[in-house]
Amino acid sequence: MEWYVLNARDCPWVEGDKTGLCVAFEDEENDPFPQLGVNVRVLQPGQAIGMYHYEAGQEDFLVLDGEAIAIVDGEERTMGKWDLLHCEPGVAHMIKATGVRPLLLVCAGARTGEERNGTMYVANDLAREHGVSVDADTPDNRAVYADHRFRWADYRDGWLPA
Repeated sequence: MEWYVLNARDCPWVEGDKTGLCVAFEDEENDPFPQLGVNVRVLQPGQAIGMYHYEAGQEDFLVLDGEAIAIVDGEERTMGKWDLLHCEPGVAHMIKATGVRPLLLVCAGARTGEERNGTMYVANDLAREHGVSVDADTPDNRAVYADHRFRWADYRDGWLPA
């Protein structure tokens, strides 16, 4: 049994032009966690964690700071500090930062062993109004994110609260 301590500031981050900053504490080349994926997201107002989708495993999202809207099963809910969104397997969802300051979010999702965790991107009118819907249901994440830009980056001071 292995264990270790990682500090988010020491891990590689991903900068997304539409999806903000993300540190996942793992990557596909370095033995991803087999049972639970965990990441921290920092989103500027207007950015979303991705496109409206569901997965084959449960997912949970805890707001540490900032404000957001959650679109879940075609309904909109506001979220603020210390709110937790829990999604059972197969529940379509997306979170988008609102307000005037960054959204700091902890995301956790169960690993199912399915390719890309059984993710299905779902067309939805409400999600479309917020710019986070695909035109037609698809499991093809490369097509879904074709117009998004991502790059690896080292942590920079100020991304996380002191």
